[in-house]
Amino acid sequence: MWGVVVNAHWPKASERIARRKSLFTPGPPTRQASSGMLSDSRTQIPAAAATLLAVTMATACSTELTCTETATCPPSSVDAQVDHDASDVDDAGSQGDVAISIDHDGADRADRDGANVVDASKEADSSAAADGPSADRDASDRSDAAADRTPDGAVDAALCNVDAGRSPTDNPCIVSERYGVFVSPAGSDATGAGTRSAPFRTLNRALQAAKAETMRVFACDNGAGYIDPVTIDATLDGLALYGGFECTGWTLVANARTRVRPAAGPALTLVGLAAGVTIENFELQAADGAIGASSIAVQVHASLQVLFRNSRIAAGKGGAGQVGVHGGAGKDGEPSGRDQRGRTGSCVPPILSQAGGIAVAATCGSQGGNGGAVDTTDGSRPGESGTPLVGVDPPNQSNAGTFWIHDRNGGKGSNGVAGAGGAASSKAGSFSATGYTLAAPGGDGADGHAAQGGGGGSGGEPDPTNQCIGASGGAGGMGGCGGAHGTGGGAGGASVALLSWTSGITLERCELISGDGGSGGIGGNGGPGGIGSGGADGGEGVAHPTTGVPLLGAGSGGPGGIGGPGGGGAGGNGGPTYGIVYAGGRPSQIGGTTVARGSGGSKGVGGFSGVVVLPDGGIADGGALEGGLDGGLPDGGTVVRAADGLLGDAAYELAIP
Repeated sequence: MWGVVVNAHWPKASERIARRKSLFTPGPPTRQASSGMLSDSRTQIPAAAATLLAVTMATACSTELTCTETATCPPSSVDAQVDHDASDVDDAGSQGDVAISIDHDGADRADRDGANVVDASKEADSSAAADGPSADRDASDRSDAAADRTPDGAVDAALCNVDAGRSPTDNPCIVSERYGVFVSPAGSDATGAGTRSAPFRTLNRALQAAKAETMRVFACDNGAGYIDPVTIDATLDGLALYGGFECTGWTLVANARTRVRPAAGPALTLVGLAAGVTIENFELQAADGAIGASSIAVQVHASLQVLFRNSRIAAGKGGAGQVGVHGGAGKDGEPSGRDQRGRTGSCVPPILSQAGGIAVAATCGSQGGNGGAVDTTDGSRPGESGTPLVGVDPPNQSNAGTFWIHDRNGGKGSNGVAGAGGAASSKAGSFSATGYTLAAPGGDGADGHAAQGGGGGSGGEPDPTNQCIGASGGAGGMGGCGGAHGTGGGAGGASVALLSWTSGITLERCELISGDGGSGGIGGNGGPGGIGSGGADGGEGVAHPTTGVPLLGAGSGGPGGIGGPGGGGAGGNGGPTYGIVYAGGRPSQIGGTTVARGSGGSKGVGGFSGVVVLPDGGIADGGALEGGLDGGLPDGGTVVRAADGLLGDAAYELAIP
């Protein structure tokens, strides 16, 4: 502690030392009841005059010693060095000088215990406790205050009258270890003591220390800021945080704010406060939201008497919505094999009939038609049509080979119908005490339909003499399976500066800024349909043994159609942006508080149907697609795009019913 001795004549140290030597050994002063004088064996001073002198000198100090009031003055003179000596302080008490105790750093704690120094800052500490939410939390403060009700105590209380305000902006003298805990980005939670010379590193550690002692936290910023999110719950009720200090001399810097910016999540969360909290000279900034996440700078839930003063509360951008998943391509039709081919005609008896080629078993609902049979009784038979007959374009098509003279080959199967594109979500996101729940994603597309299988070929020319058996028809090829659907894009996250839920908040000289809402995710493209396989060959004719003329061979199966492409997913809705969102009570805005907002998130674009997107962003078949427009592909196919999402909402305030 530095002791500063205030004297009516303010003698130099050398003069005070000489005067001390000229005095006889002092005894305790006595009061003369008849005269109201304080006296010892050398001099008499009227008590009222002594009190007036003390108050006058205290006032002079409070107007001239600005750094004394802020408790940041280093020893600057011989007088200060002399007064730092315990014997000189003793001398001050003996001569009737006014001793003023000024806290400066951790070293002052030992000086507070000097037996001959009246530490009137204890009385100020009692006032500080009364100013806070827990006036009676320390019985020792009350006893110290009672012990310090002396003329010396009155002088020190005038220098640091905490009734002048809890804020160091209004009352700089409270910036001392007696009234607060100190925290710096360059401090240490492991070795720090919460003092100016040994501050803590994190605000959460400082809050815990302040809870047990001073109920104030003083936070400086060296440009690095604080990266840990801060949470204040009912166990820390009634605290106050003051920023804006530089970290060398712990003085307030005009318009400076201590920054808190965690990597994710709110910078500050307040929950369940009754006595409240004061946040002054801070910049509380939330980072941009990650994919599918929101950016909310400050969340307050079920808390009263919350005061933000001269602070900036800024949210980042809402996170973009998840991109929809592209659908896979439909499976190609199974290729035809030996069993699918027609049988060759024969004149080797006894052959009475031959079956046509057997189509490959159905996959995804598509199957080629069987080849036409032939026998000695009914002659040549037509092939069978491929399936399915619905969900294809054109539908209900008979594509079998019908007669050995003409149309003996099976026809191509109809292509599958494309899956429907997804619909945009009509449901908005919602707020709660814990944050923002995203809107539902855009609707998924539907899978494409399987194509029709190729028609089976008809049987070959029969032998009217029944000496030979004609050839049988080949089976139709399997149609391609439908492409898988694309999924809808996710909704964008919200950007909110302040989320207040059933709380009482005052904003004094504050700036609130929200960023842009997150853009909606792009819908996934539907996968293309599978390619149909080719039909099997019909059997070959045989030469008649009598005439030598060959009988005509059977018809071949037709190829399967192309599977329908999957429908694209709808785009996600853009995220909203609001300066303030509140439920249960609108925050009070005073002293020129301003609220600014960003723009609502852009809508997500719907996915395309039937497009294969390559890793380089191109399209497999070379088609060029313009965003937002349907377009044709070089192969004549049609590309359809699913619905876009909705634009995000934007407003300065949103009241939750």
